[in-house]
Amino acid sequence: MSGFGQTKGMNSLVIPLAFLAALLLISGCATTSVLLDTKVLSPAEVSSVEAAKQKFNALRIEPHGGKGNDLIGYVLYRDGVDIRTDGDARSRGKLTLNEACAEYERYLRLEYMSNQSRAFISEIVREGSAIGYTLIPEGMDIDLWEDISKKDPSKIILILYFEDIRIAD
Repeated sequence: MSGFGQTKGMNSLVIPLAFLAALLLISGCATTSVLLDTKVLSPAEVSSVEAAKQKFNALRIEPHGGKGNDLIGYVLYRDGVDIRTDGDARSRGKLTLNEACAEYERYLRLEYMSNQSRAFISEIVREGSAIGYTLIPEGMDIDLWEDISKKDPSKIILILYFEDIRIAD
């Protein structure tokens, strides 16, 4: 009888362990995106970076919510990069980093948005090199993920998430 009890105990452990192992294997295979690094640039770094004068594809992003006045930000990215988002993003054609900063400043003056702060500029880093830049104000959160499930390895597909993280009054 004692041999029978040990076998039953072993079977009750094997099934959950096999299920857990299968779950871990499936979840590891199901990874389809990787969060990209971003590096906030100091004002000195912004003025010295070559991107200040180089044209990039530009998106203007506008998360809605938070406080009464909307925020805006920009994502600049190199040719050969495709960005997908479900948020409110509008193409601005090709802009340099300096042009995006100037457009941001003009928007602040036109909209009298004294609550919106100066923008933080960050490099979007992939495999050790900058593939783009973000220009976002305090109060906006942004994440860029690379879609690694693509069939064409020569294409870079980024998934953009952004939101207004200010607390509504």
